[in-house]
Amino acid sequence: MLLAPLLTRQYLWVIPIVLQIIAYFFLLRKMGLPTRFAVLPFAAEWQLSKMLFRFKRTYWRPLVVTVVVVLAGLYINPFQGSSQVSAKLLILLAILVYGSFLLRLYRRLTGCFYKGIGKRTVMTILTWLLPPVGLLIMALGKQPYLGAPTLKPRKKHGPVVTFFLRAGLVLVSAAEVLLLVAGVGFFTIREYPPRFVGEMMLSDFRKETADVSGIGKVVTREETMGDAYANLASMPTSREKFFPSHDQNENVVVMEYIIGSDLEQKAGMASANIAQMIDATKQGSNLTFVLECGGSERWFTNGIEDKTYGRYLIRDGKLEKVADLKDTLSMSTPDALSDFVNWTRDNYPSDRYMLVLWDHGCGLSEGYGVDVVNKKDDSAIPTLKVSEIVGSVAQSNIHFDLIGFDACLMQDLDTAVALEPYADYYLASEETEGGFGWYYTAGFGKLATDPTLPTEEFGHEMVACYDDYNRALDSEGKANTQATLSLVDLTRAKALYAQMDSFFGKARDAIHKDSASFADLSLAAANSYAFMGDEQLDLIDFLTHLKDMDFDHSICSAEEYNAMITAARACVVYRNGDSAEGINGISLALPYSSTVAYTSIYKQMKALSFDTQNALYSDFFSIMAAQKKKALDEAVASGDLINVFKNAQDGTDEEWYVKGFENYETQEALSDVPLTQVEGGYQICLPEDAWMIIASSNMVAYQKTGEGTYRYLGTRPLTATDAAGHPMIAQDTSWIRIAGRLVCYESTGARETKEGIVHTGTVKATLNGGEDVTLYIEWEPVKEATDAPTQGHVVNYETASIQQLLGILGSVVNEDALDPAIHENLSGIINARARQQLQSGDRISFLFDYYDDKGNVVETSAFGRTVTVVKPENLLVTNEPLDECDLVFGSALTDVYQRTMTTVQMEAHVG
Repeated sequence: MLLAPLLTRQYLWVIPIVLQIIAYFFLLRKMGLPTRFAVLPFAAEWQLSKMLFRFKRTYWRPLVVTVVVVLAGLYINPFQGSSQVSAKLLILLAILVYGSFLLRLYRRLTGCFYKGIGKRTVMTILTWLLPPVGLLIMALGKQPYLGAPTLKPRKKHGPVVTFFLRAGLVLVSAAEVLLLVAGVGFFTIREYPPRFVGEMMLSDFRKETADVSGIGKVVTREETMGDAYANLASMPTSREKFFPSHDQNENVVVMEYIIGSDLEQKAGMASANIAQMIDATKQGSNLTFVLECGGSERWFTNGIEDKTYGRYLIRDGKLEKVADLKDTLSMSTPDALSDFVNWTRDNYPSDRYMLVLWDHGCGLSEGYGVDVVNKKDDSAIPTLKVSEIVGSVAQSNIHFDLIGFDACLMQDLDTAVALEPYADYYLASEETEGGFGWYYTAGFGKLATDPTLPTEEFGHEMVACYDDYNRALDSEGKANTQATLSLVDLTRAKALYAQMDSFFGKARDAIHKDSASFADLSLAAANSYAFMGDEQLDLIDFLTHLKDMDFDHSICSAEEYNAMITAARACVVYRNGDSAEGINGISLALPYSSTVAYTSIYKQMKALSFDTQNALYSDFFSIMAAQKKKALDEAVASGDLINVFKNAQDGTDEEWYVKGFENYETQEALSDVPLTQVEGGYQICLPEDAWMIIASSNMVAYQKTGEGTYRYLGTRPLTATDAAGHPMIAQDTSWIRIAGRLVCYESTGARETKEGIVHTGTVKATLNGGEDVTLYIEWEPVKEATDAPTQGHVVNYETASIQQLLGILGSVVNEDALDPAIHENLSGIINARARQQLQSGDRISFLFDYYDDKGNVVETSAFGRTVTVVKPENLLVTNEPLDECDLVFGSALTDVYQRTMTTVQMEAHVG
């Protein structure tokens, strides 16, 4: 707390430094030492250490460590930018290292003025806590200087031995310095690569992707619609295309709005795409990119200056700057986007406009774009919201051929419909994108050659390149099943939404009449492919699951579901073929598992006038919130701390909350549900009515430590079933390990792929001795839901804490304004595109939470030996027998209202 102002306000460092100089001046004079050294506190401390310590290295060792670490922290920049948290941690480490030396120095120094144990102790503590005050008291007080301490004489050796001892000390010291510089340098380069390293990385990137072409698998609308494709022409659209043909076009202008953020700042990812744009325009003279670039502390493109904002032209294979912008501009504001679009329209007239927005994407909930140089405002997440983007596009009076987001998570129905009045087509990703985004050279290169190219053919080229591009970026050439890209026909998206609007109204009526309809909606959402912390679902997957759940047609008829599914498939002209099963090219904003996450979506739906959808969602989440609040009150009354924690976020104080659903569900959220040992495991004795509303189930496990605490091992899905077909806890004393080391593993569900069902999870760890990270785990596919996977791998990692996430945001997030309930969602929202790969030489220590017998967290600390990564692809995740221990286990069940029910905990001795 005392260091926080110094780490955030540079000028405050002046105060203690000036006081320290004054104190050292009078202290050195009193001790008979040269006062000129007081001007530099480090020099004064060197003079004192020569008197107070026998060895010179007592001073020089911590000083060298401090200087190296501080320089690394200053290089990364602790006051601004995407890595400021890491920089502050380095400087804090330096303070601790040098501070430990000063503790020894001040303890000996007080002994030069005070001989009594009491006074010496008081002065030592005062000098430790407030160095300038303690030093001034010794320097200016009446207490006389008693002389330097008597140091033990050095042991004398012969000249040969003395030479070798000194030479050995020099070599050891040199080795220490080299190891220190290498270690800090490795971390620093990883965190904030020097320009020459970044340029080398970009050079390698260009070589790896040089052969990318549009030969990848593309899933077409004709394939997905099947027999219904014959009726495509007669299916409704919202209007005629603005551009039914481009036969007369002579040129194409692409407005590329690039907020560099941490993606450019750390790895030059925007510059990689800019280079591809330059290559695309070399193929013909009919294409012009007009760029606005900013929002990053540095740029890896020649011609774009660091920390600046400007507009650039890419034409005929050349980039030139055409306008400077104010350094105070924030590109995360609607005015900045509006000005760019209008300026481009006025200065570069064209037959055919496209608009592409490049950076992080956050879906309907938080929109797009993180300017890490200039903060937008004091809002919790200062991004461009979808409603603001739509407003900026609307005022331009331009009909765009295509609008695209080279960003994560922006391909959802609501955003598409909001943009429909202004464009014919929409190119974006349902899921995450890799940091290097789209591949611009091939698709845009064809436009440069032929400006009359139909938009659907251009979209086919962009999508066809995407999988090939991602495979080229993978070290083993593997497919990235989570990278998505799809081309959507906006006129069909709005026609689909008209059908969905009717569905929203019917679903609202149905959940008012019967809780079974609520359960159908919730279970269908829970079983659908979800993105961004479950904040949006694949639309077609959701409708397909709901059709199966709603077998009595209490919401819609089978014909109505089929019509919506067909209309949704008709929207998606093309999507990439490597994406996982359950991903169909267009999503729906429906954060079914989080009432708090709905708040930002509610505001956007309200701003975009999606009234029927908003009414259904508000009732849906109010029902959920009311039941969670009731469960919370019951847990508080019974003293059930675990369920108090698990059901704490209810949402009844949100602005969307609708009263009247408090008694909607009669089934209570049960705790201490009995377990009965049966053949093969433990049966969960839950009433049948309660099983009807259970959405998911996990085993929860702890180890007794022998110190009165319980080491939390995490959760894993229940794959075994009892005679009634309900999940049960298998008789299994194995747990998850990475490289043979026990880990705390949290199951995050499963998804269907062409190869089978892929289970996923996360593991908490520290990376290279300091940074807290979350490792993302994927298991090898299994054929059946009841099969337990045997082997997996670490996909990537991201920073685990909200403080480190704020570092990635570059201080653009107002932490005080941020509701703690959305911390976890934030990590997925912003950092999805910036997840990093483990590298050879990385060291990982696995973290565990420790609980007392009342359910309180005692500490979080590492357990087990550190793993050093040799080859990231060989870092295997396995399920292996536990070592001898006392195991405490039970089950946590989540119902359709997102309430948690818990079983009793059983204990077993393993080994």
